[in-house]
Amino acid sequence: ATRDASIGTRTGTGEWFFVWMAFAALGICLVGFFPTYLVPVATATFSRPPLVHFHGVTMFAWMALFAGQTWLAATGHLRGHRSWGMLGIALTTAAVLLLVATLTMDARYAETVMGPAAGVRSRADALGFMAHGVVFGGLVGAGVASVRRPDVHKRIMLLANVVALAPALGRIGRIDVLGVVDFFAMTPRQGIIMGIGILLASEALVAAGLWQDWRMRGRPHPVYWIGALVVLPGLMLLQPLITEHAWQDAMLWLQHLGG
Repeated sequence: ATRDASIGTRTGTGEWFFVWMAFAALGICLVGFFPTYLVPVATATFSRPPLVHFHGVTMFAWMALFAGQTWLAATGHLRGHRSWGMLGIALTTAAVLLLVATLTMDARYAETVMGPAAGVRSRADALGFMAHGVVFGGLVGAGVASVRRPDVHKRIMLLANVVALAPALGRIGRIDVLGVVDFFAMTPRQGIIMGIGILLASEALVAAGLWQDWRMRGRPHPVYWIGALVVLPGLMLLQPLITEHAWQDAMLWLQHLGG
């Protein structure tokens, strides 16, 4: 990519913060899925349908692309950043659609193999992560729409990446903190603890952005306040609601739609 000299004054330590945050997110993703996906795939013990692999590859590709995009922006290669951004739009669309399809398949599998109670719990889990997927896609769309306002664009994209980390953070909390490998072996209390842990870890990542803005700009950007006070708590508060019959019926409709 060719360096865009027009942004020379905007690159520096402030821009590199987004690079470090992006690579930290990629690291969290790798740690979270290492024991439940990467190791089983490497040892040929992962026996899930191809759809799961498509979903996994798409999300890992998004995380890697986001890290590369922040590096291109920080080093002043805006032409390359814009070009690769088109791939980001395609990956986001694919990631959200594949997420919905994979979670719907998982819910149907849980109910068929483990019984109605497991089906209810799996549908609730699926709906929660679908909500994260929809918010992730919406934030990426908002980020693309604000591309002519770099201060807004890069913070919205960072917030989108934080939302996308929820499944990885959940696995770290469930396996490394609670010591529960099987999701269905969790008690309701452990499920609440895991949900709170996802929220606190996500808030900590956004808090890093608040602190960086305070240090570099003298005040945090409104995008971070919206993320910390509205988006992340809203996703957490949605969790108790998705066990209601209306939401469960909506998830059942998706299951039947999938065949």
